[in-house]
Amino acid sequence: MRNFIFLFFLILLAPSVFAQFPVVLTLADGPQTQTAVNIRGSYNGWMNEAAVDDGTNGDVTAGDNIWSLTIMAQPGMYEWGAEDATTAAWLLTGPNPSFTVDAAGGVTGTTEYVIPVGVPTDVLLTVTDLNMDIDSISFKGSYGGWSSQNAYDDGTNGDVTAGDGVWSLLVSATSNNTYEWGAERLDCPDPSWVIQGSNPSFSIDNAQVITGTTNYEIPLKSTTYNVTFRVDMTNEIISSNGLFVAGNFQECPWSKTQMEMTLVPGTTSCYQFTAPVAAGTYQFKFFNGDQGDADAEGQDPIFITESCGSDNGFGGSNRDIDLSGLTGDMVLDAVIYNSCVVSSACSVSGTKDLNSLAAFSVTPNPFSTDAVIEFENTNNDVYELTITSLTGKVVQSLSGLTGTQVRISRDELSSGLYFATLKNEEGKFHTSKIMIQ
Repeated sequence: MRNFIFLFFLILLAPSVFAQFPVVLTLADGPQTQTAVNIRGSYNGWMNEAAVDDGTNGDVTAGDNIWSLTIMAQPGMYEWGAEDATTAAWLLTGPNPSFTVDAAGGVTGTTEYVIPVGVPTDVLLTVTDLNMDIDSISFKGSYGGWSSQNAYDDGTNGDVTAGDGVWSLLVSATSNNTYEWGAERLDCPDPSWVIQGSNPSFSIDNAQVITGTTNYEIPLKSTTYNVTFRVDMTNEIISSNGLFVAGNFQECPWSKTQMEMTLVPGTTSCYQFTAPVAAGTYQFKFFNGDQGDADAEGQDPIFITESCGSDNGFGGSNRDIDLSGLTGDMVLDAVIYNSCVVSSACSVSGTKDLNSLAAFSVTPNPFSTDAVIEFENTNNDVYELTITSLTGKVVQSLSGLTGTQVRISRDELSSGLYFATLKNEEGKFHTSKIMIQ
């Protein structure tokens, strides 16, 4: 009898406990910039659902830039919000709106959010050249589609004092937005980005209050030392346009054709260039002609995934180098072009390159299951073969090899680029790329 009564009360309570009621949520796009909108909230575990502006699913008028979504919610209180379905950018500012559904399906609270129409706002951007050695600067940013505009240090166009090294530009940006910006030095052979690290950014709220960074200081130069950059081009064909190194350590940052590398005497594949560098942390790359390493074979952003680089802000990556403790001249370890691997063939003295073995062949290359490595062995030497990843980790090793060939298998190796090094008992060796499909 008790069980019957308990079940009876559950049946009576069920409609109010489990009932769901329709709620129309709307996002009014004041700036009229949205082409696709997702709405989500705590009513469904914050899962995205596509809103519409086509006169259906609770939307009143098609094409009026009011995006609507009819959701079903049980009695309770819920938060919600919306994002740009293309970029996943959150479209609301401030606390999330919330609404309450009562047991009878009544809805109170906020079910509509309006993105305010942005107001054009003047913003003064400045770059302070503490070294006072720049003759011309241009600004660019997301406020203007990254098109260049010349800055001023002549007391006009927002500049306060002529000739003080503070380059200024008054730009127009729309409120209720956040913008990135930066500057290029124009008195270099090529326009050179003067910003080190992430681009500065500023925001403008609905009240046209500007926050964030609108001034960037180019650091004062400090004592420089001779730093020698080195790269192993064993596996590359040198471009007829030359081999270069470039980075933000240069007087004209990222001038890609100013520092041409030369062959280290007594070697066949080791190249170097010595440049004045002050203590600090930098990014750089080697450029075979106009092609930066890690771009050549679609491997970007290899330096990020292999932990020797950082995002360059343009969908690729640069090599990182920490010279913050630099107190004297330095010769850097050579790295194999288009990798994070330190070259064993190009020692600081360059003598190891003289002891290199003749090149060997890998057939087929690329391969999917196995391949054959063929090499010279007129002296009946005993060889060791190591396969390393781009980070220098040994993933396969074979020793006691005799004859003139050895078969290698991919086993459980992932697809990608690897390096095969064959070495005899005298320490002579050769390294070549292998590609697993």
